[in-house]
Amino acid sequence: MAKHSGSKSLPSWLTLVIFLLCMTILWVFGDLFVFILGLIFLGFTFANNYDRKQADEGHH
Repeated sequence: MAKHSGSKSLPSWLTLVIFLLCMTILWVFGDLFVFILGLIFLGFTFANNYDRKQADEGHH
C-alpha cells in the first residue's frame, strides 16, 4: 500500500506571499488579458490548495 511521507504544508502567510508575488509578476510583465486569466487560474489553484488543507486538518 501507499505510504504517506509526512510532508509538511506551507504556512498560510507564505502561501499568501507567493500568491501576491505571482500576481505582481503577472501585472508587471503581462498585459491586462494575461493578468485576468492568471488571476482566475491562480485563484482556483490557491483556493483548491486551501480547501484541501482545511479538509486534511479535519481528518487528523
